[in-house]
Amino acid sequence: MKHLLNTYIYSIVILFTVIIAPLFILYFAFLKMIFSKRFFLKRLRRFISWYGLIIVKILIFPFIKVKFIDVLKKEDINSCIFICNHRSSSDPFLLSFLPYEIVQIVSDWPFRIPVLGFIAKLAGYISIKEIEHDDFITVTEKLLQQGVCLASFPEGTRSGNNKIGQFNGALFRLALKIKCPIVPLCIVGNENIPSRNFVLNTGKITMKKLPAIHYETYKNLTSFKLKNYVRNIILEETARMEIHNL
Repeated sequence: MKHLLNTYIYSIVILFTVIIAPLFILYFAFLKMIFSKRFFLKRLRRFISWYGLIIVKILIFPFIKVKFIDVLKKEDINSCIFICNHRSSSDPFLLSFLPYEIVQIVSDWPFRIPVLGFIAKLAGYISIKEIEHDDFITVTEKLLQQGVCLASFPEGTRSGNNKIGQFNGALFRLALKIKCPIVPLCIVGNENIPSRNFVLNTGKITMKKLPAIHYETYKNLTSFKLKNYVRNIILEETARMEIHNL
């Protein structure tokens, strides 16, 4: 049964990607020739969200169900830094639920995925392993000033279980410098969707967007204390979510 499930889901996702790839190339080649770079990137990032939503809400349903909870739906955020716990390689697809223009800050492995890696680079996604610190600050500061949100998995690698590793401090140093909101994102249920060897299992995934933590709340913290403050919020919330996700 599991073999059939994996064959079906991976086949349908690959087929969907192959079908839309030529349309994607034609459409975005046209946009790049006619419109400004800013307009092009905004539409491209929206396309990535659309692509992810089709996969998680249609193609893998009902074998894998995803529930998104926004604690403050009417929260007014221009740009922010989303901080997420990281259990699985499916985590980046779940960010498609967020109704914002987003640039993900990732390790280098997503860029090695055929087609998707190329699109991620084209959309300005950032590999934390391939950029110098000063360039990272410059690029991310400019994105936030443009109203683009950043999303990061500061554990650096997926845990494959319900544990949360230590957080890297780069995004928290940036937040203190830019004075922008930090929004915790909590994800439970997908530690085996897929597993570390990319075997998919059926199940329910829940993602919860918590209220933003504004600069006035964390301005007196060091980056070390700030990252642990946010980590503890996510740690406590995911523990509560686990109870209801069973």
